[in-house]
Amino acid sequence: MLFQEVKKPANTSVAVWNDRLFALYEADLPHELDPATLQTIGRVSITPATDNLLPIIAAHWRIVRQTDGSRRWVCFAAKEKGLDSRLVFQEVGEDGTMLQAREVLLKVCWI
Repeated sequence: MLFQEVKKPANTSVAVWNDRLFALYEADLPHELDPATLQTIGRVSITPATDNLLPIIAAHWRIVRQTDGSRRWVCFAAKEKGLDSRLVFQEVGEDGTMLQAREVLLKVCWI
């Protein structure tokens, strides 16, 4: 049991998106809950559009209403590879399509 997977708490925020209830944590995929019973369904992405881009979604998000009445889920995540760190921002439409995604390299400052 030395290498047992550590459970993530999914206790930072909750969101309702397209009649689905999510509990979010900073360093993992959202956990979907049954809105009626609060039973955990499991770790999921908010939409298939995010599957290839982000392995996690930060718990700080916004649902933005557009002037035409449609809504967008705006979220971000951190990606790290070696010494490179990046923030990935994305907007997902109500139909699950990726509307925008932007990756920003964070400059490393060595002292």
